[in-house]
Amino acid sequence: MKIAVLTLALYVNYGGSLQAFALMTALRDLGHEVWFLNRETRKPSPLEKPFRTLKRWLKKYVIGSVWDVRWGMYDLEVRPSIMRYHGPFINRYLQPQTEEFLSSRRLKEKIRAYRFDGIVVGSDQVWRRDYTLPNRDDYFLGFLAAEDTTTRRVAYAASFGTTEWTFTDRETQRCSDLLRRFDAVSVREDEGVDMCWNRLGVRAEHLVDPTLLLGPDRYSALMPSELQQPVFEGVLVYLLDETGEEGRIAASVADVLRKPLYRVSKPSANSALPLAERVAPPIELWLRGFMDADFVVTDSFHGVVLSILFNKRFLALGNAKRGMSRFQSLLRLFGLEDRLLLSLNEVDIRPFLNQPDWDRINGELKRQRRLAMMFLQDALAA
Repeated sequence: MKIAVLTLALYVNYGGSLQAFALMTALRDLGHEVWFLNRETRKPSPLEKPFRTLKRWLKKYVIGSVWDVRWGMYDLEVRPSIMRYHGPFINRYLQPQTEEFLSSRRLKEKIRAYRFDGIVVGSDQVWRRDYTLPNRDDYFLGFLAAEDTTTRRVAYAASFGTTEWTFTDRETQRCSDLLRRFDAVSVREDEGVDMCWNRLGVRAEHLVDPTLLLGPDRYSALMPSELQQPVFEGVLVYLLDETGEEGRIAASVADVLRKPLYRVSKPSANSALPLAERVAPPIELWLRGFMDADFVVTDSFHGVVLSILFNKRFLALGNAKRGMSRFQSLLRLFGLEDRLLLSLNEVDIRPFLNQPDWDRINGELKRQRRLAMMFLQDALAA
């Protein structure tokens, strides 16, 4: 079958790009022809740019925050520079792609020309309201005609990103109507199963993030020649929202282990920094950072995913701003709830230095992979 994968737009988002690659690879393993459906954020017109510049200035100098502004709302003019080393991975591995769809109207008009037999939406937080407005319907496949009964509609490990229901009553009814047209629905968090049933009236399965569908060897195979051997040593710090407290905890881990700290990412979204300090390193180097780590300190969902995949001791710092449900659901699945740190006060890091039972965890991971691949196989059966 000819399948399209629809996820959030690919900015400088290591986890987002990697999960898209993994899902496309898993579908190819099942024998499908797989495309990336390129639903991009609308670019600002020349008339809009002065207003966007003013808004950014107000946030920086009046409100005092640039971190609350999402990629789709600012900084698009410098994005090519920031993605200089990140983009080649997308250009090489997330292919073929559709044309760049900048509007729901254009997507609805042109999608039939591709003659897709099925569209898989997911994973990542594609159903998080704040991330997809005003294009919410696209991620419930609203661009497909209601009378289209031949295109398979599948949600794989889609995420609401939060335990709170944020849709209005009208939006809830619309999402319910669209989701009822799906042939198969799965979500990434166990709370999402309840939301689908209690809020939208649709049954859903709980399945793992696509990144976990591939074994470590599949990621090792991505390494260019200069990254075939270990590059890093010590404690990997991968923090999306780093403050002094998070940094202090990471330093404490390094002190106890008598290992150096290292980082494999840049604060690309912080427009207060010079552009040269925001250029994102290659995805392959980011992966190498996890492969080489003695220990990982992270507040990133995919940072936790890769720590589990590569069997690395880790400490997950709770990140309520980005959604706690994702962390808690993932850790419960593998019996690793004790790896989540919810408070940064008076931290005793010694329990986190123990090795988890990786044999048990890897056994559960293999079981979850089987369930996920069976779901995809059945969902896309002609």
